[in-house]
Amino acid sequence: MIRYLFPVLLLTALALLPIVADGAPVAQSASKSALAPSLVVQLDEGRAAGLADDVIVYTAHQSWLSRIYILDMNGAVVRYFEYSFYFFADVEVVDNEVYVAEAFAPRVYKVDLQTGDLDLVIDDWSLYYFYDLAFDGTHFYLTEWLLNRYDINGNWQGSAPFGDVFGGAWDGDFYWTLTDQGEIKCWDVALWPNLFEITANNFAPPSADCRGLWFDGDCFWTAESIDSQLGKIYRFDHNGFVTAQWTEPAFMGWSACVIKGESIHVDNGDAGFISLGAWQNASHPDAHEGDLLYTGPGSGVRKAAWRVDSIASQGESYEVHVWKFDHDWSSIMATNARYKVYHKDGVSDWIAVDQSTPGDEWILLGTFEFDTTSSQGVLLTDWADGFVIADAIRLVPTGKE
Repeated sequence: MIRYLFPVLLLTALALLPIVADGAPVAQSASKSALAPSLVVQLDEGRAAGLADDVIVYTAHQSWLSRIYILDMNGAVVRYFEYSFYFFADVEVVDNEVYVAEAFAPRVYKVDLQTGDLDLVIDDWSLYYFYDLAFDGTHFYLTEWLLNRYDINGNWQGSAPFGDVFGGAWDGDFYWTLTDQGEIKCWDVALWPNLFEITANNFAPPSADCRGLWFDGDCFWTAESIDSQLGKIYRFDHNGFVTAQWTEPAFMGWSACVIKGESIHVDNGDAGFISLGAWQNASHPDAHEGDLLYTGPGSGVRKAAWRVDSIASQGESYEVHVWKFDHDWSSIMATNARYKVYHKDGVSDWIAVDQSTPGDEWILLGTFEFDTTSSQGVLLTDWADGFVIADAIRLVPTGKE
């Protein structure tokens, strides 16, 4: 039983320890106040202010420290928050916000991914700990001997006979658990508090070291908890087939989820993209969504355009970026690929972008507003001193980069 991993005497002692918040000891209590991390480490300075793109949120713990990591979708660390005397375990996403369960206390927190501050949501000291966390649209589900239900405000809504589990998830139809026996089980909770296991749906996780469980709408996510060795973050289907995996940034992981970014993307393969003239298709692992169009230098006859007037919010100011990626074609690429931005107040001047330089990055063209009064977006032509790539653009609401 998981319960015996943390005997009552240890938990009682931990309840008396201070929580470190911003480097200062704060008495632990049942009050619902925001708590700050003891350490914030920013590794990608270009994304210090916000989360424009989708990110992976990952939890890990070592001894008396716990961390919440923010990774880009390639698994690179953007930033992480460190907390003293916490053990964060399973995660859930509600309205694109992260909630995390704590195993040192029977608590659930909502996490501010900008600051790392924790807002206490569930605080049930009739219990000892929480490892798992799931939300069905109305109720949170957490186990500690029993399966407990809470509303979105943290009010207890009853319990049902159950066992302890490492992770929980809701897929829109059923409640799923990752057990301490290394099995993912499917439960019908429609007749709560009567639970029915659908054994035909049960399957094994990607490895015996997997812990948390989260569902993204199509697939499950989990993370391995291995001492002194980096494990994997897995995305896998209802049969256990792994569709993607990433190396963890730290030992002893537990869970992972994805938070959707606030930016708008238009790729060369999307409906909002059009091209005129002889453009060639190509693929590259660093291209946005893996593919691109290219053409040789010309007089401006060959054009590519990304329309945004139908998808950008009126009255919103956007930073407009174009994607430039690392490749082996530097000697033939344009140093002055020319873009224009058509926006609600008119047309920008030509904006030159050097596509020959190394590195993956979003290049800022400027800040603009858009509306639906005309065709608006970004234009690129072949008027350049080398080959030109048409890949993707990104609109980021001002202040969200």
